[in-house]
Amino acid sequence: MSTIQHTGSPDDAGAISPKILAHDQPELSASRPTAARRAHCKISRIRLISLASSRIWQIAAMNVDPVLLTTPTRSAGRRRLMIARGMWAVLWPSLLVW
Repeated sequence: MSTIQHTGSPDDAGAISPKILAHDQPELSASRPTAARRAHCKISRIRLISLASSRIWQIAAMNVDPVLLTTPTRSAGRRRLMIARGMWAVLWPSLLVW
């Protein structure tokens, strides 16, 4: 028998209608994730690890001298300030020391 089963009823007067058999359709297995789902899970894990490490860095830096280790929030603030002022205005004084 082929993948299409031809059935006819006496009311159809010999008309044939194709019917796809249930066992011929591919099963979508919930146990095997697709490639897109695996990629999404991988990205989510990377984001979670990054967030956890920045939290640990924040807590550790709050208990240490700021000269030795600065906090991520202070570092982000300084980055915004450097971008707002222009990178050259901030870098020029450090280049004059050389």
